Amino acid sequence: MSLPPGIIKNRKPLIVPLSVELEAMLKKKFQTDGPVFDLKNFRREWFKACVKIGLGEKTGPEWYQYKGLTPHDFRRSAVRNLTNAGVDQATAMRISGHRTLSVFLRYNIVSTEQLHAAMAMVSDNNAKTAQNAVCGSRKLLISRGSSVVEQPIRNRQVVGSTPTLGSRIPVTSLRSISF
Repeated sequence: MSLPPGIIKNRKPLIVPLSVELEAMLKKKFQTDGPVFDLKNFRREWFKACVKIGLGEKTGPEWYQYKGLTPHDFRRSAVRNLTNAGVDQATAMRISGHRTLSVFLRYNIVSTEQLHAAMAMVSDNNAKTAQNAVCGSRKLLISRGSSVVEQPIRNRQVVGSTPTLGSRIPVTSLRSISF
């Protein structure tokens, strides 16, 4: 789909590739040649079309008194769909028409499920890293002929050194820590 320079904000022509499914739906729905909407009154035509098919409703007598789906809603959905599909940022920005990364990131809404999935990935990675470190230190000890295999190196402490993560600190020492 090509958008002429006069109808978009930066006044430059934009070519928007459509998915095969969307192109098929549009061809089936609009079986005539020519524009789907009158570009001079795009918003007015959009509102009328959405009211007609039940995706919006008029909230007053004027044409602009409308509540429902807007063309802008598709831009946010497109950015989410592109990033969720694994499309790289540069390509997604070209498709969505975003020229700056900061604006693109405002449209790329991250869901709570995605945050939980990311933290699960971090936890899995930490577990693998810790297991590899323990296995590596045990192999090193065995290869050197050491008899101390049961305790990983990271949990041992040299006398006179500072406490490490996982070591026991007396309760009296904790009283001096402020948060």
